[in-house]
Amino acid sequence: MCKHVFLDMVYVNVCKKCGITNRVYKVDSYNKYSAPLCRGYNRIQRFRLKLDKLFGIHNGPRIEDPIWKVLENCKKTLHCPRGIRAALRKSKLKNKHYDSVRIFTDIFTDFNIGFTPHSVKKRILNDFIVIHDMWKNVSPDTSFFSYDFLLKYLLKDSKLIVYCKPCACQKRYDKYLNRLKFIQARHGDRRSNHEIPKVHSQNGIRISTILRSPLWLLQDLS
Repeated sequence: MCKHVFLDMVYVNVCKKCGITNRVYKVDSYNKYSAPLCRGYNRIQRFRLKLDKLFGIHNGPRIEDPIWKVLENCKKTLHCPRGIRAALRKSKLKNKHYDSVRIFTDIFTDFNIGFTPHSVKKRILNDFIVIHDMWKNVSPDTSFFSYDFLLKYLLKDSKLIVYCKPCACQKRYDKYLNRLKFIQARHGDRRSNHEIPKVHSQNGIRISTILRSPLWLLQDLS
């Protein structure tokens, strides 16, 4: 019996003693026509997924997830997002799927806020990307913001905020808000290379009001 000594010929290994060949299948490590793979944790993708669920363009949890049975058993008591959240909170499930409150509300209740244009989702996502980039440029050593905080912050004047989890800790909310104000101010310093007024902007609007406003509203003020 031949004691094979194979030669690697890229897609086939050939025994140099007996000539037997073994086909080798390899995955192409790079192809310009292949879609890029998402490697590691991506904050923008995570926030985009939250928006998909908020706008009701996501299927929600898997059909076999026990959350569906929990909500089905108490659907007679469900009338609005607040009731959905209360049912999720009372459940003993580890994963309560708070991000899917919009989906659960559409399925188990008659509550409806009407159609929200896709342009609103795109605008909110762009605002998140701006904040994310400012954080990376100014304060990357600090932890990132709570997604729920940013979602409520950017939805300040939208009816969609009814689907968001209410603020559970005002102290934590203020901490994130102060950090966001700091990053926005520092980012403004870096771009303009001069100190931002601490009380009033040039057009007379209080800077504290501007820093508390969603970024897409600032475009209307400029």
